[in-house]
Amino acid sequence: MADPWSAMPVTRRARKSFVAYLDGQVVGLIDLVSDPANHRWVLSRVLTCRQLPSDGTTAGRDAVWRELILQAIRAAGATRAKRIHAVLAEDSLVIPALVSTGFTEYAHDTVLLAQELPHIVPTGIVRRQEPSDVWAIHQLYHQVTPRPVQYAEALTSNYWSRVVPGQSAARNFVVEDGLEIVAHCRVTQGCDGPMLHLMAHPDAHGLVVPVLRDVLHDLGPLGKRTMAVIVPDYLQEYIDPIESLGFEPGGRQSRLVKYTVVAQRMQFRGVEELAKDVPERVAARTPTLTYVPSGDSDQSSRQSNRSQKQYGIS
Repeated sequence: MADPWSAMPVTRRARKSFVAYLDGQVVGLIDLVSDPANHRWVLSRVLTCRQLPSDGTTAGRDAVWRELILQAIRAAGATRAKRIHAVLAEDSLVIPALVSTGFTEYAHDTVLLAQELPHIVPTGIVRRQEPSDVWAIHQLYHQVTPRPVQYAEALTSNYWSRVVPGQSAARNFVVEDGLEIVAHCRVTQGCDGPMLHLMAHPDAHGLVVPVLRDVLHDLGPLGKRTMAVIVPDYLQEYIDPIESLGFEPGGRQSRLVKYTVVAQRMQFRGVEELAKDVPERVAARTPTLTYVPSGDSDQSSRQSNRSQKQYGIS
């Protein structure tokens, strides 16, 4: 087994780390976080020694990255994790190594940053998320997210109600219209400050600014922290309203996924083959003969009586 300790429930760990050795010295590290509720691992960091060359040699940095990634894929598959997800800066040097080992880029995001914002006047339309909102939020996610991205992320509804592995507890805000959630904002803690993930119903894009106003007011003064809003490329219409609040583009990031298992389809016999084994049906209201073994006179009499009544024989 790639990770034998993962098979023991008592010692199961949320964080998965693997190191690479060269000539007895540690030259690389890959760190992942297990998310068993969504059957995945999440890549958190990849490090290598500064002395390693980056020219693609046998002991080069890219080679160490690939070996670490392959070991993580094998370990994830051994623990029955179906996917490994990674979110990296679009110009990250690790992305080519991930792609060469089977990762696929399935989405790109724009990161909007702000450190000092003018006084925010709340609108009072949002409220804190409640446990009963999870199903409606998941439906909103399906309405605003393209189908290929849904397949790549494969998130379950419990994603919106639990703590993301490796992160502190998130703050979640919603806007409710009757029995439907029309806007949702998830606030997580990043390295430099809060990170906001916003969704609004396709027919309610006007809620982007009011929702951000309420959320920013709830978070309070930023101080020296940097606020970030993550906007996927398939929601580019959010960028202009968010920039009107004082945010500025601060970079791009890529989302990648690697499937650790291959879906297999069970081999069933075709319908045509199954039909060959089905006896040919008799046309409706066609007299038939029923064979009754000798000695079962009672059953033969009952069968004869039913046939006589059916066809009017007396």
